[in-house]
Amino acid sequence: MQFNNRKTSISAYYSVRFEGFLTDLSQARDLSDASIHKIRVDIKKLRALLLVLEELGVEERAVYKLEKQFRPVFRASGKLRTIQLGDQLLKEFPVDTPLQLLHLLEKDKSERVVKLNKTFDDFNFLKFEKRVNCICIKLEQLELDEFVSKLLEFIQNQMEVIDKVWNTSKDVENLHQLRKYFKVVKTLYQFLIKIHENDELQNSLNLVNEIESKLGLWHDYEVFDQRMLVFKDQLVDSEHRKFFRELRFWKREEKLLLLKEIKALMKDILLK
Repeated sequence: MQFNNRKTSISAYYSVRFEGFLTDLSQARDLSDASIHKIRVDIKKLRALLLVLEELGVEERAVYKLEKQFRPVFRASGKLRTIQLGDQLLKEFPVDTPLQLLHLLEKDKSERVVKLNKTFDDFNFLKFEKRVNCICIKLEQLELDEFVSKLLEFIQNQMEVIDKVWNTSKDVENLHQLRKYFKVVKTLYQFLIKIHENDELQNSLNLVNEIESKLGLWHDYEVFDQRMLVFKDQLVDSEHRKFFRELRFWKREEKLLLLKEIKALMKDILLK
């Protein structure tokens, strides 16, 4: 596979994504569904890109420190994102949500917002930019062919892990972990296509993206179900029992269909 060294600068690619993260981090203070989702996607992609730098031994301390900075933002935003997704699903549910449950959900949301805002306040932009500069200076010295070779090797390793996890799992076991692996592979394929577009890479990316999207939707439903179980244990009167019983079966068929589609797609990708 031949790559055009002039098409993409490794350092520039990383730099743009780090800058995009800082922009989205500032925007995320509006706490909108879209902004919270975007900042989490940014972090997932940057984590995948940092994994490659770890393999190459590029500025290991700076990479470690950046990953450490991401952690509290990712965790706190994840808590709020789960609530936001739950709110969206409850709006779709064709039964009115009981008032007492709404109050509990709003209380939970308010607590998560306070914790996330504190995380935003604590984020050290200066240290982040300093670490990014160290990494980007080092990346300027990295040969594109060496980097691409490591990307391809890393993708292959991830696919082997996916194969092993999938073939040793039972039913829905480890689907969340598989989703994480696919997110990494997806990010690295996107980078490779920036370097060198071809049909083979694009087809691989399309298949990975389709699987990852279905895993993501299944995961959203699963997390929602688990979260509702917590409130079900707190609200045990007849009105709430009826509501939770109907809610329990609401997305069951859709989840089963997603699982069937995921299994079919996994056969396709593991045969490649």
